[in-house]
Amino acid sequence: MAPLFYWRNGLEKCWSIGIKGIIPIHFIEAKSSGRAQSPSLRYLKRKFTSVDATQVTLDKEVDLMTEDGIRICSAHLFLADLI
Repeated sequence: MAPLFYWRNGLEKCWSIGIKGIIPIHFIEAKSSGRAQSPSLRYLKRKFTSVDATQVTLDKEVDLMTEDGIRICSAHLFLADLI
């Protein structure tokens, strides 16, 4: 099982799933609504370009990829991909 870390920027938290200690393999941030890209997640994605980054929202039927390579998607779509 991969360890779970979080990165905090002010009041926001971005979760990171890591492997082999501190090497991240996926950044995940949850938002209650909106399609605007999170500045925290964008910072992490630019710093670790090979790491997947996903912003999960409660808005329905959202699934898009930003220019920075961040996937913004509805929670039900993200969770369905995990199964």
